[in-house]
Amino acid sequence: MRRFSILAGSVLLFLLFFWLGLKWNFPEETVTRFIKSRLEPLKEVEVQLSPARMGWTSLYFDSVQIRSAETPEGPPLVSLSDVRIPFSWRLPLGLMTVGTLDGGGEVRVFIPWRTGGNASVLGHIPFQTITLPPELGPIKLEGLLDLNGKFEMTQSLGLLTELPPGTLTGVGKNLRVSGITYSGIEIPPTRLESASFTLQSGRVLNLEQLIFTGDMQGNMKGVMTPNFRTPMLSSIRLEAQVTPAQEWMQKLGNLRPLLDSFIKQGRLTFTLDGSLARLRFSEGKAE
Repeated sequence: MRRFSILAGSVLLFLLFFWLGLKWNFPEETVTRFIKSRLEPLKEVEVQLSPARMGWTSLYFDSVQIRSAETPEGPPLVSLSDVRIPFSWRLPLGLMTVGTLDGGGEVRVFIPWRTGGNASVLGHIPFQTITLPPELGPIKLEGLLDLNGKFEMTQSLGLLTELPPGTLTGVGKNLRVSGITYSGIEIPPTRLESASFTLQSGRVLNLEQLIFTGDMQGNMKGVMTPNFRTPMLSSIRLEAQVTPAQEWMQKLGNLRPLLDSFIKQGRLTFTLDGSLARLRFSEGKAE
């Protein structure tokens, strides 16, 4: 028994000194260059990493920023701090990454090493941390969004030509949209107490349902064909049924008669199609 205790203590002592040596002599620049090289095939975005550093339980990056490859000098699409890759039992199966969004919130992403494995994403995201395309103007989003997604990696990460097939669900709370204008007139801020959606991904994004309540109550469904190189040229086709609250309608001012002309029996039914850069509005459902 004593011999076993001595042997176990020696092994633990060796592992401790081995770990300390690895931690103090960790090749930060080499590991960072290796990770960047693995991300180079992602042509549509540019990933900027701070030097990797090794902790007791995780590999850390103080900062990770994802920018559009077309405008790398512009504001980041996603900015993360305190990003870590935990040394967990899942590491032989794939890469688990946990990051804190600048401004609050957290994102957890798991990507399998092998093609055909299942990827997952969990997010608790304040809307104000999301950078909107400048083409949308001064539109401002506020509130919280919880995401839960599972996807099948039918292609390796560097060879992705379309979104992997899977399902993404989201629940938003205390949402507020402001900064929208029509013919130079600003539309009053719109508050939504809650909103939930289910999205099927693949060659196209299929919005199975979006249900919301608040200043507007209703539902929306439709499809989008993403354009990763130029997101604002992504094609979109949405159908919606909306019942605006009377309190919100009273704030419309000169826009009230225009909206009233589209409302039938208290409900506004319309279709949006075209591209994100140039949406067309039509009354009623699309043919």
